Amino acid sequence: MAIQRRSTSAPSADISAGQQTDSSYTLSVLDTADQIAALKQPWEALQARIDPESVYGLWAVCLAAAATLPTQQKVRVFILWRGEELCGVLPLRRVEQGGIAYLKPLVLYGHNTGDLLVSPDCEPHEVWRCLWAALKKSDGDFLDLQDLKWSQALLTAIDLNGHAHVYTGTCARIDLTRSASFEDYILDMSGELRGQLKEARRKLEKVAPLHHQVITSADEICLQGVPEYAANLDGARKRADRLAFWQKLAGLENPACRVILTVLWHGDRLIARQWGILHQDLYVVGSFCRDPAYHKYNVSALLHTANIRMCFDRGVRAMEFGHYLDDNVLAWTDGLTPVCSVSSALSLKGFVIARVVRPVCAAVHNQWHKRRGSVSEKENPA
Repeated sequence: MAIQRRSTSAPSADISAGQQTDSSYTLSVLDTADQIAALKQPWEALQARIDPESVYGLWAVCLAAAATLPTQQKVRVFILWRGEELCGVLPLRRVEQGGIAYLKPLVLYGHNTGDLLVSPDCEPHEVWRCLWAALKKSDGDFLDLQDLKWSQALLTAIDLNGHAHVYTGTCARIDLTRSASFEDYILDMSGELRGQLKEARRKLEKVAPLHHQVITSADEICLQGVPEYAANLDGARKRADRLAFWQKLAGLENPACRVILTVLWHGDRLIARQWGILHQDLYVVGSFCRDPAYHKYNVSALLHTANIRMCFDRGVRAMEFGHYLDDNVLAWTDGLTPVCSVSSALSLKGFVIARVVRPVCAAVHNQWHKRRGSVSEKENPA
């Protein structure tokens, strides 16, 4: 397959001709938000044809991420054309850590990550071969893809080409069509979880009423700040970056991905909030934070429950939770999809990381946990 460099892009890497096949593709690399903005029409035409598994490959989401990327990180969106038709998109970012250049998913603000968008009349593994040749010639040392669902086109394409993947957990989805109403769904929930929610609500409402707020107005979302309880916690800078991303996405007012901010109040105190994306009839949970002072009251579960009611009220057919329901996940849903992480060396430096540094770090980490476990058993004998 002839991999050519498209003159309309400005990639920083030198991508030269690749393997010849019976079809010809043209590849370009976008490295600015403005270049992504210019591809709105063909990108949205592609995503409308395929109904992607991940909302984090949608044009508006990728534009918002690129526009709010920290200055030390760089946009690397690989674009594949066949003639004038856009047939493949792989949205990545370049992150330098310890002198190593990692290529990671462009959007990292939820517990799902971006996907490979592939035209339905193209074979994913064929598109991946073309992209892989470009990745090997890029300015990255190491490809680091986290939290890919088993059903995503990207993982399917990588698997078909023999790339190793590591199982890291499950992604939870609630099929709301299986219940006639919110009340029916609650009855299907585990009795233990229902009891915990009822007790937490009873204790909190003895002090002040609980109130669930849903914010969809872009103007109102853009006025939001980092919650007071989160401003002094570890990762405050990352929270500010996430806020900028969600506000940028809301400001685009793109019909394919509406931002919804849900807030749980205890009296006049904000105790938890969740950012989410409504894509057609799917609600995807994004960033979530809660007041650590309310940890024992399970406010995350209280907010999840209120948001499930919201989805029933809005006629949403499914909710995608990512890893947010890892604890006691089967109490909420049995709709679980395996999640994998993929890492591959792109340069000699990356090869050293993959074959030497990471195995040594993993061995040290495992040994440390074993020692911690033996010490714990001695201190707390059965």
